[in-house]
Amino acid sequence: MVNVLLKNNWEVLAEDFNSPFIRNFIWVSAFPMYQKLFGLPQVTLGTNSRHGNLKYMGDVQTWGVCHNELKKRAEKDQSYVGKIIDETNNLAKEFNSWSEKEIQNKDLSILDGAQILELYNLFIQKQAILYAYGVILPIMDFKEYSFVEGNLKKILEKYTKGNNDQFQTLFVLFTNPSQKSFAKLEEIDRLNLMSQENISSELKELIIKKDLKSIQENFSVFYHQLEEHRKKHSWVYYVYQGPAFGFGDFLELMKISIENNVDLELALENIKSKEQKIKQDQDEFFRNYNLDNFEKMILKLAGKFVWAKPYRKDLQSKSYFHLEKLLREFMMRFHITLKQARNVPVSVLELALETGEIDTKLINSIEKHHVCIPDPEDKSKVIILTGEDAKDFDAKLQKENEDVAVDIKELKGTCACEGKVTGTARIINQPSDMSKMQIGDILVSIATTPSIVAAMQKAAGIVTDEGGLTCHAAIVAREMNTPCVIGTKVATRVIKDGDLVEVDAGNGIVRILQRA
Repeated sequence: MVNVLLKNNWEVLAEDFNSPFIRNFIWVSAFPMYQKLFGLPQVTLGTNSRHGNLKYMGDVQTWGVCHNELKKRAEKDQSYVGKIIDETNNLAKEFNSWSEKEIQNKDLSILDGAQILELYNLFIQKQAILYAYGVILPIMDFKEYSFVEGNLKKILEKYTKGNNDQFQTLFVLFTNPSQKSFAKLEEIDRLNLMSQENISSELKELIIKKDLKSIQENFSVFYHQLEEHRKKHSWVYYVYQGPAFGFGDFLELMKISIENNVDLELALENIKSKEQKIKQDQDEFFRNYNLDNFEKMILKLAGKFVWAKPYRKDLQSKSYFHLEKLLREFMMRFHITLKQARNVPVSVLELALETGEIDTKLINSIEKHHVCIPDPEDKSKVIILTGEDAKDFDAKLQKENEDVAVDIKELKGTCACEGKVTGTARIINQPSDMSKMQIGDILVSIATTPSIVAAMQKAAGIVTDEGGLTCHAAIVAREMNTPCVIGTKVATRVIKDGDLVEVDAGNGIVRILQRA
């Protein structure tokens, strides 16, 4: 079986973290829907996970076939990309409303086994459809082709005529998100909460100590406002499996602001004035240059494009936050842990509901290592490999990493946010890495996610292996105005914890000044 599955030309496309089985299975389930949903050829994609650390795999040939069709559509219909963005985000909002109503706000304890199973299957189906929509634009942007970013660069190069500084300024201007992210809205509410209370030195000390009990006893108004903040925003950094943010997490973000001596009123004013200046500068560019309709469309679409991807992913994250309630119902009914509940295939759940017993040995094996790939005989189905089969697949798939010279002192990537800073490098890929991050360090990551936002808020600069215009690191860096270089490919393999590095983001260069 494994040899048959390896007939596809599998390549590792990207990496991710803290991604449990149920999410990986749903993601792979999305792509057999392409013919039915969009009239597109199927893309063969899979996932390979060890303890939640994930490699996305793909058959690049099938990706290329689908890409060519999408490229034709985008070039034939200039509004195609905008339509896909709108359809995707409308679908995300509908799905989020459904998961909130049918899972989060429902008494699941009164449902029988068949109803629980139906609800689980509905969640999987709806989430898979949303993934199918969400990956269309990444498939369209393949190798050297990028509809939005590629055309944006051509347009800006045309009007800046070789002036690199002007090009970089305009590129950053037009790739600012057109709307606020959920993380930015949380930050604004948090700054307002701290500002409105006119925090005393005593309260600041309690926040730094994260002494919630003393805050509740001595600053009751602030405590209740913090509680409302937690209820409203606890899901924002959840991603696939949380945990949801609690009091301590939000106090940690406040602590970072205090230790950074953030002027709260000024920070809030800067957010507002930055938005106004972006609009004014964009309007001025439109007035000063005689753009054709296509050029105007691309420039206006760029900010929407940058905002839309994380918006869709955030709403999916919120639905995973809602799903936790259903998974906790599995915990109670089958006496398993939450981690185990996230690794239960539908077939295992069906059998457990019939027999009252659940195969924890299989579930634990899935959590340890599993591969999800489309069935070559029936591409509407997903094959799950675990145990020795997953190990065998992985061993045969493995290719030795390209040798990277250890004496490399300079890396080249893409500027996500301008600026030049020097600091101590810290490799941060997941929440468990964040304890080593200090204010002023340079955060180096394969690819950042919302779950490491506290570390990102401490960073003087950000560097990633992966990423493009709409990656998480690029968007957060622009929102925080933190110098950022993305797409270096090998930063986490070359840079080590403790190295002194310089991030020259405007030129997309990262220099290793001194080895630890």
